[in-house]
Amino acid sequence: MLHLAANINLDDIAYAEGARYDPERQCLPGTREEVLREIMDWVNSTDGQVSPMFVLSGVAGSGKSSIAHTIARLFDDVGRLGSSFCFDRSNQTKLRPDAFFSTIARDLADLDPQRKQSLCRVVQDKTALRKTRAPREQFEQFILKPAADLMTVGPIVIVIDAFDESGDEESRRVILSILAGRISELPPNFRVLVTARRETDIDRAFDGNPHVHCKLMNTIDMDSTNIVISIFVRNHLADVAELDKKWPNQSWCGLLVNKSEGLFQWASTACRFIKGDRQHGIHPTEQLTHLLSLVPQNLNRLDQLYLDILKRLFPMGHDTTGLNRFKLVVGRIVAAVEPLTVAALKELCKEDNSIDVVELITMPMGSLFSGVNQLSEPV
Repeated sequence: MLHLAANINLDDIAYAEGARYDPERQCLPGTREEVLREIMDWVNSTDGQVSPMFVLSGVAGSGKSSIAHTIARLFDDVGRLGSSFCFDRSNQTKLRPDAFFSTIARDLADLDPQRKQSLCRVVQDKTALRKTRAPREQFEQFILKPAADLMTVGPIVIVIDAFDESGDEESRRVILSILAGRISELPPNFRVLVTARRETDIDRAFDGNPHVHCKLMNTIDMDSTNIVISIFVRNHLADVAELDKKWPNQSWCGLLVNKSEGLFQWASTACRFIKGDRQHGIHPTEQLTHLLSLVPQNLNRLDQLYLDILKRLFPMGHDTTGLNRFKLVVGRIVAAVEPLTVAALKELCKEDNSIDVVELITMPMGSLFSGVNQLSEPV
């Protein structure tokens, strides 16, 4: 049957580039060991009653994605990762829901030659089927049907990270209903790990579902979370030697960890802000002093940090030039249907100003935006 696979072009089946896990986003060594062990025990369980899906949820910055990427890497190393699909709000044009199940199907086919043969038989002489963008048809024809006559031993893991970033409620409605309602139709050795923030439709689909084991990140021990954040902060700011001169014995690290209140994303953003680019006359020790001196307001932790950074970068005074330029550039970044590159933003703003306002505004904002230091990367 090997000649059959050679005659079928699986490249016709939609594949989302950039969906794979990132080895650089793993948990730091020695951290998150308890929850990682819990997930690995769930994957390797031979109990016939074990839930086929494990949903890890929590607020932004609580470490869900680091855990997902670590699990993906661990099972990839032993040849048991069926697929990893990591959604990203900044890359929704490529990581589309209508290429979700087809991408997983092609990854599964790459893992197992028998499954590839079976998938080839399903789509043989069916060009239209190979090109389908209908999630239900993809799930049934590309995943369930090829598995019907196969016997596999040992767990096969599918990791789905940041599911809440797959789009709005309407765009993810179909794949959410399939995950919630038909996951039990997969072979019994399949395990699906999903991470997501708490969203109404996601909670409604998974909470109380007999086929889903749900775990909230805020139930994880805060001491373990603080250890993770402490290691990250020390590593990220290790090259800023002046910090220890002003705050001896790395006391600055403990101050930042306490300020983060268990939110990894807060600590990550704060570290980027502290380091800055040193091109705007502000030293890292001054940035840290500024952060530590801020008084909490009636906002959630991350919103308050973002607002404090923006006020620091673009102070509101009598001269509104900087604020007007900020509105011009960031307004276009936020309003764009698809993320624009710095080069594209410069073209859009060229007629409005005689100077290059795009880089004036975006360059200092590396702690809040990705892609601001490269012309060709989407912001």
